[in-house]
Amino acid sequence: MKDTPRVMLGSAINEHKGYILDKWVDRLKELAYPKLEMLLVDNTRSDRYLDRARDLTLGMPLRIVKDVWCSDFRGRMVTTHNKLREEFLKSKADYLFILDQDVIPPIDIVERLTKHGKNVVAGLYKLHLDTGLTDAESSEVNSCWYERGELVNGALKPRWLENDKLNHGLIEWKGGFATGCVLLSRRVLEDTVFRHDGQLQDSVYWKDVLNRGYKIYVDTDIMCEHYPSSWYTLLEKDFNELEMIRGEKVERSLEQYISTRNI
Repeated sequence: MKDTPRVMLGSAINEHKGYILDKWVDRLKELAYPKLEMLLVDNTRSDRYLDRARDLTLGMPLRIVKDVWCSDFRGRMVTTHNKLREEFLKSKADYLFILDQDVIPPIDIVERLTKHGKNVVAGLYKLHLDTGLTDAESSEVNSCWYERGELVNGALKPRWLENDKLNHGLIEWKGGFATGCVLLSRRVLEDTVFRHDGQLQDSVYWKDVLNRGYKIYVDTDIMCEHYPSSWYTLLEKDFNELEMIRGEKVERSLEQYISTRNI
């Protein structure tokens, strides 16, 4: 009988997602996978959120470590995920299961992802396409997109996994996947790091995985709950913190940071 693989659940946490922390921790407590350890990396500038998370997770098989703060949330996400990668590679776990703090998975999520025995398996959740304008101009899509986009009114737009492709079991996927619910093997993490290249990290990471010769799989039977918040609100908070630290006004250009995705 094949041994049950050891899994580290890893998550980047930040006080910007504090509205969902209690519900998220309650779900972590319900995960019953027998060989599961958990690591949270807090990239909030102060220690307030770290203290709150420690209080909520007291008695759980879980560690929380502090990462350095970066004023650019793209860099902050990358350094924190690379901290998860570093801590995982120093452990004896076989897989790193990355779970975003605003994603609530099924209670048997780890069993369902590991049973496939693949190097990369993503679960699904809904992404909110945030234009920063009105709700009518925003929409929800599934968290995987095709490698090739489509031309719409002279602009290249991403093509998202269609709803009629859901509930079809495990599929090989040649496109991109959001990194908010994904199982990665030790081998993949030895061969790849997280980077952003001016975009969000998951806009880059899937390409690096494919370029290293790994196949990507999506379990279309897994749909997690997602409780997103706006990147625009986060940016305003970061600008305010930066001005407080430096004692001077900073450039508040949103265009250099924001894509059309709010994940």
